[in-house]
Amino acid sequence: MSTLILLAIVAVAIFALVVAMVQRYKRCPSDKLLVVFGKTGKSASGEASTAKVTHGGGQFVWQLFRIVHS
Repeated sequence: MSTLILLAIVAVAIFALVVAMVQRYKRCPSDKLLVVFGKTGKSASGEASTAKVTHGGGQFVWQLFRIVHS
């Protein structure tokens, strides 16, 4: 019985991880730009970059705060 409970907990955890990853993947049509602000990595010179622009395609966006414009 405890093996079944452990298996159910693992399955729920994996499902929650997959749902979280799918929700954080943002797609952008080829005629628009997706701009991600914040700490996005390092530039070629080694400085921290603060924005990343994607033209078409998609990328993972890990949001700390969400600002909604109407």
